[in-house]
Amino acid sequence: MHPDNAAEAPGVSRLPIRSGDRRRPPWGQHFLVDGAAIRRILDAIGIGPGDPFLEIGPGRGALTLGLLERGARVHAVEIDPRLAARLEQALPGRERLRLIRGDVRRLDLARLLADLAAASDRAAARAVGNLPYHAATAILERFLAPGLPIRDLHFMFQEEVADRIAAPPGDSAYGYLSALCQAHLRAEILLRLPPGAFRPPPAVHSAFLGLHPLPARGIPPGFPRLLRVAFASRRKTLENNLRAATGASRARVAVWIETAGLPPGARPQEISADGFLRLAAGLGEAGVLV
Repeated sequence: MHPDNAAEAPGVSRLPIRSGDRRRPPWGQHFLVDGAAIRRILDAIGIGPGDPFLEIGPGRGALTLGLLERGARVHAVEIDPRLAARLEQALPGRERLRLIRGDVRRLDLARLLADLAAASDRAAARAVGNLPYHAATAILERFLAPGLPIRDLHFMFQEEVADRIAAPPGDSAYGYLSALCQAHLRAEILLRLPPGAFRPPPAVHSAFLGLHPLPARGIPPGFPRLLRVAFASRRKTLENNLRAATGASRARVAVWIETAGLPPGARPQEISADGFLRLAAGLGEAGVLV
């Protein structure tokens, strides 16, 4: 089945393609058009009746309509005014749908989630989206803010980025983004999709991630900065990167590392998010990298 027709399979709907839609979208979106892939995504999310979803970038509505058909409440944030207008025209009077025009990177995310959860009489909302790849990591990092009423997140990423987010310590893909996300979330790759599942097709494969917040814990303010320092040179040891960034003596850096329970001579890609959190806490107490 051709991908453009697959989304018309039973149980999956979307806005039709118009002749003017065949040019490349201005915000770099790649719209899901493969009906089988859309159903697999909806199945992987696990949607309960009345579940509140904040959808980022509904685009032509493939996931939006699928969520509504399965009984969810959807507040959808769309940056493209042309697409937002078309969704409003195509979905009038849907009581479980609210369309929000804007850039999620600049909106009050805590308020959006709290309002959505309250409207559904739930303690927390859920998030979903086929993210524009150029902005995907920036959008994800907004969801790492402490105290957000969020139950889980399900986002589409460029496959390489998804692999980095989910990579375990010691993996060649493990790095700054891995440790940053894994301090806040448990990440699982649920699906991998080829370029043909989208229109226009991206130049790369894609992956759909399930992201589940970990129990609340204190994240030291200097944690992101520590990660940037640690991964500034992957071939060097953590000790050498810390010495270069702080100007501290080898002996002093060795004490920081030992106090955090990390092995001497470790390279940054070998250290878990928990290890970096312990190190960041110790450095914060010492007034370093805060």
